[in-house]
Amino acid sequence: MLVEWRPLTVSASKENEYDLVAILIPEEIYELGKEDNTSTLTGKIYRYAQDIQLALPRTKALVLPIPQKNASPSQIYSVLEKLYLEGQTRGSDHYKLRGAIFLGNIPLPVISDGKYEITSVFPYTDFENTVFTWQSSSELFMRNNSANSPHAEIWHGVLNGNLEELSAFFEKNHTTHEKIKNGEMPADDSVFFADLTAESERVFNELLGQYNARQTFAEDLAYYRYNKHLYQRVSEAFSHNINPSEGIDDDKDGKTDEDPIDLKDNDGDGKIDEDDGNGFLGIDNDEDGKIDEDERDGKDNDKDGKTDEDPSTSPFSAMLEEKGGISIPDTKTKEQIEKMLPAYPEVSKSYVQDSLVFIENSGRWDGKTSSTVPELIYLMDTLTSEVLKSVNTKWETEIEKIVQQDWQKNVRVITSAVYEYPKGKLSIPVYNYFHGKETISINTAEECSYFRGSPRTD
Repeated sequence: MLVEWRPLTVSASKENEYDLVAILIPEEIYELGKEDNTSTLTGKIYRYAQDIQLALPRTKALVLPIPQKNASPSQIYSVLEKLYLEGQTRGSDHYKLRGAIFLGNIPLPVISDGKYEITSVFPYTDFENTVFTWQSSSELFMRNNSANSPHAEIWHGVLNGNLEELSAFFEKNHTTHEKIKNGEMPADDSVFFADLTAESERVFNELLGQYNARQTFAEDLAYYRYNKHLYQRVSEAFSHNINPSEGIDDDKDGKTDEDPIDLKDNDGDGKIDEDDGNGFLGIDNDEDGKIDEDERDGKDNDKDGKTDEDPSTSPFSAMLEEKGGISIPDTKTKEQIEKMLPAYPEVSKSYVQDSLVFIENSGRWDGKTSSTVPELIYLMDTLTSEVLKSVNTKWETEIEKIVQQDWQKNVRVITSAVYEYPKGKLSIPVYNYFHGKETISINTAEECSYFRGSPRTD
């Protein structure tokens, strides 16, 4: 396989060891001799390699034109493996592979476990205790059962697209590097992580039901109406809406939650209480092979960096047993109400925690520079609440103005009656009431209409 080497300009250094980034590109689209012409795709690729060298400390870039028709994945793997294990020496400088970028339609490996076959770039990054090894007889990278821990030794990137798309990418990428070189920050270094399949599998249906119930009390929460009366209403709604069924067929008999905990064999399968509909008891909620090992005590009992993620009871079980309802002090209601009406991140708490671990393991981002779908939903809910509160408050203000200016009018009411009889007249007082208030003491429109409520304080 032809490997073209062209030294690229780097800053002078007293050290003689460098990291190496290999840029693999189809030979058919790389025109030798046009590296310095940035109006061509070849020139833009070469400039891209120079930008990599300037952006990554102590790094050189190597452009590898690959003949698409003749090169096989095993040959490409052999070249990358040698660059990783042995490196490459130029004069007194030594380079060892640390990253690889695949441009265009580079032949990719097909891996197999003996049953399924899929295309994957992974073998191009795995050189020590390899998980997949090349078999010339099948022309596949077959699973190596003695390697139990898949791990990539180098980082990699894949840039695919037609020639116009690649050209546009390299142009934009170079513009970004120029801005950074000039002290500009073109974009925040952040990541949005979304694995919707995993998230849907990790959502607690019980918590999801309570999150949906939160919308019923959205106005009260927005206006911070935390008091014992709201607590009582939420508690009643909580007791009626909570669903103890997790909808999982624990005993694999085609039915769900058909054998509750009552010490009876309700489904007649010879087992007792094995499909109880409890989404927590006997369930490996954090999928670590252990069951109910991290109870709700605020501690990381299983030492996995997460707290209370695999309990045996619902977070609301204790609440349902609590006494005090209407007698709870107003100052204590906010915490209790928010437990019964969780924000969305609480619905998929274990997924959010696992996502954060995955993000931090990247070595580039952390909780401050990343966001997930549950967090986005929480922000949208918060913004929606603020907008609706603002609009509602404005409407209330305008209605108050209308009531005070246009609706409030003096009206005649009977305050006394005169009874005539043959011997004279008798004046009898008449007592009128509107909504429990005597008319003689009514001074404003809201006092004699349904437009009533507590006074505004802002």
